[in-house]
Amino acid sequence: MKLFNKFLAALLISSIVPLVIYSIFLLVTTGNVLKSVVNENNTHIASNMVSEANRFFMDIERGLDIAREIERSKMKVSDAQKTALLFAEMQKNSMYYAIYLLDENFKITSGVSSFDYTASAGINNDVAVKARDFNKVNVGNIGYIADDKPFVDIVYPINTSPREYLYLKVKMKSLMARIDAYRKQNDSYTGKQVYIIDESGAMSFLADKHLPALDAKKIEKLRYKEPDKAFVDGRMLTVVMKTMGPEWLLVFMEPTSEAYAEISKMFISAVASIILTTGAAFLFATGLAQGLVKPIHALVGGIDVVAKKGDLDYKLPHVDTAELNQVSDAFNSMTDKLKEMQVAIKQGERLSTIGQMSNILGHEIRNPLAAMTNAIYLVRMELSKFPGASGLKVFKRIDIIENEINSTNKIINDMLDFSRTRPPVLFKQDMDEVIKEILEKTKMPDKLTLQQEYSAHSKVNIDVEEIKQVIRNLVNNAVDAMAERPDAILTISTSDITMRFGEAQIPAVLVEIADTGTGIAPDILKKIWEPFFSTKSKGTGLGLAVVKRIIEERHKGLMDVQSIVGSGTTFSLRLPAALD
Repeated sequence: MKLFNKFLAALLISSIVPLVIYSIFLLVTTGNVLKSVVNENNTHIASNMVSEANRFFMDIERGLDIAREIERSKMKVSDAQKTALLFAEMQKNSMYYAIYLLDENFKITSGVSSFDYTASAGINNDVAVKARDFNKVNVGNIGYIADDKPFVDIVYPINTSPREYLYLKVKMKSLMARIDAYRKQNDSYTGKQVYIIDESGAMSFLADKHLPALDAKKIEKLRYKEPDKAFVDGRMLTVVMKTMGPEWLLVFMEPTSEAYAEISKMFISAVASIILTTGAAFLFATGLAQGLVKPIHALVGGIDVVAKKGDLDYKLPHVDTAELNQVSDAFNSMTDKLKEMQVAIKQGERLSTIGQMSNILGHEIRNPLAAMTNAIYLVRMELSKFPGASGLKVFKRIDIIENEINSTNKIINDMLDFSRTRPPVLFKQDMDEVIKEILEKTKMPDKLTLQQEYSAHSKVNIDVEEIKQVIRNLVNNAVDAMAERPDAILTISTSDITMRFGEAQIPAVLVEIADTGTGIAPDILKKIWEPFFSTKSKGTGLGLAVVKRIIEERHKGLMDVQSIVGSGTTFSLRLPAALD
């Protein structure tokens, strides 16, 4: 064999083998990324299903207001009035098979039922006994009136004398229908399955064809799986999540053959492309041996940039060889699609956040409005029946209305602040003067000691109202944290510092707000900036999320917190100094 032929063969091998190796490496890397995208998408779908289940339990919670109304009434409610309450709730909400009031022996004293209710689903004494023994709301196991009519029993022990019980037989079919809409949100849903499993292992599930129920061993295994994260279980891609309330399991399953079908097609297409390119290279090796060296290195370098650095904006260059150009175009098309999928995931997360905000807003507004309505009704009733009575009760009811209105406004303001999109209106301000103005208008508890230490000389460019909101929020949180401390000390200080901005150190103003409160546990400290996370019984959990967004996103500053349980907490905010 001539030396030229040997050189040509060696050049061909050395050119094709690296291309194949890098292509396989890229396929594996891209396949893993796409699998992660599919897993996150299924997790997002499961999260939407859980949101529907949570809304179902919130609707049930509102239905329990009947029992609370009976408890709150200072006058004895007649049987006719109780029946009217039950009938009104049944009329405005179609989610019930039946609503009963039981006496202390679990006998029905009054109640109403829907037309599709049958005697086969009567009173479940076990659910009522548990509600009585534990003196709290008890949720029964999932049952069926018929094959396609799942239901659940809810018992609320009413604090009356003698003891009464509100018994709800709640339809689950509408919930399953709403969940099924998410399961069928695209054409490839034939193998997808959704199970809702209660604490006893009873379940309701959705599938295109009738499937056997999960056995007890399988359910027990699923209970110990990491929640809110997709995993492969046998031939199924599975997501396990917990609902609010009774913490039932929602299990979303999809065959891996369907979930990863597009990835398999991509592998087949890419492997076919590699084979075709390699074959073409062998056929035209004699004439193209010299010309292949440069384009192959260009392609390998481009693949290396995308695979190792994750730069999806990088485009492989066009080369003179048609076969290698096909690989380049296919690769560029694949990275474009991957980028589009990433954008779609971010949009899905944004929509999910908006959905959560809407649910919280609707839920939180209804309760204050209901409280205001009840208070107004009681005021009118007391004034009409006791015109000569003291006005003390009237003012108490008015206080209730005012407090609930303030609470509602706070919730709405938090939601609006979190979703604020207008750019901040920046003016050069003295931070010390801004803080002093806020404190002059803030009423502090008598037992609290306020310490102020101002040493900042630099001015900052800020949206004054937004920064006032930040300071007020942090000060109010500090005061709340010290509510039970007799030696409460609130310290507010400012100073000139430098902060890192990109690769440079720039002048900045540091503001620290420190309290001597109970402190924040380390596991909670990691979550305080997350939207909707709260340790308080009321509110949206958006306060600190809004604070962090105002400082870091809208003012290009930094937000930090340090806390010691039992000693106190210090919030620090750094704002870039204004240029002279």
